Amino acid sequence: MPSSPDTLPSADPTLTCAYDLLRHPQRLLPAAQRGAEWAGGWCLGLPPGIRSSQWPLSETFGHPLRHAFTLHIPPQYRTQGERRVALSLFVDDQFEELTANEAVEAFFAAALPEAAPQDPALHMLWRHAKDRHPARFDMRDILGTQYAGLWLTQAEFDGPLCPAPRLPSSALLGPEPTWYTQPYPVYFHDLRIREPDAPPLALLPGAGLETALPIHAQLREGDPNVGKPPREWDDECVESGYVPAFGESAQGLDLERFFGRNHLGGTMMPVQGYPEFGPRFLEFEEDFGGFNFGCGTGQVDLASMQLDWACG
Repeated sequence: MPSSPDTLPSADPTLTCAYDLLRHPQRLLPAAQRGAEWAGGWCLGLPPGIRSSQWPLSETFGHPLRHAFTLHIPPQYRTQGERRVALSLFVDDQFEELTANEAVEAFFAAALPEAAPQDPALHMLWRHAKDRHPARFDMRDILGTQYAGLWLTQAEFDGPLCPAPRLPSSALLGPEPTWYTQPYPVYFHDLRIREPDAPPLALLPGAGLETALPIHAQLREGDPNVGKPPREWDDECVESGYVPAFGESAQGLDLERFFGRNHLGGTMMPVQGYPEFGPRFLEFEEDFGGFNFGCGTGQVDLASMQLDWACG
């Protein structure tokens, strides 16, 4: 539904650039002394710089969320303070249809006990809750799937990779997710990485948690929507000057050239309705970290740390 005149968003003149996020072919992600090719972050693989006890756990299943990507954020898109320069995004099960664990859900719904629980599995949940990362944001989508975004300092981003924590064997928890051990092509059903104007990149058969795809941010040229909050209808964009990609006002601008790109800011290309996000947003395809959006795209508002997606 179009916004009322009192809520029409305006442009942000301090935001002057947008970035396309391009990936290199997969390679082993070194545990230390990463080279310059990793300076922009990476898709898949493991997160850097956090302690094992800070790895977000599923409040539905109890197991660790899967690391999807770590992105080094250009300065104009750093919304959580100058020290927070990178974002690691984690996601709960979207492929295996695990069964919700009532005991785990009850533990996270209740107030955190002062004393550590005796059950080894509950003790691990308690320890992770006590050692929560100080710049963690929890999000859920319309289906209730849990995501966690951790904003990292430069020291954390440059730090060693964190192995996925293995929870102790317990009658409380079911079998651990298969992403721990299955190669990516198996877990993601032969996932292919698509970059604009290039053939798809297929993950090699044995690629797993020690493998990632380096990212580099490329300055986007000629996007008229930089610094403007994206909205679907022309009358919602009167104040900001945003041009919806497929609206009447976009004729002759060739905004379709931005379709299918992973990017920060500029022209948004949601598959269905537009989320009411600000101009500092990340938009990404399913293969940017192995998501299941029903052939759709996802968006994260980097200021409010809300997530949205729609299927194709």
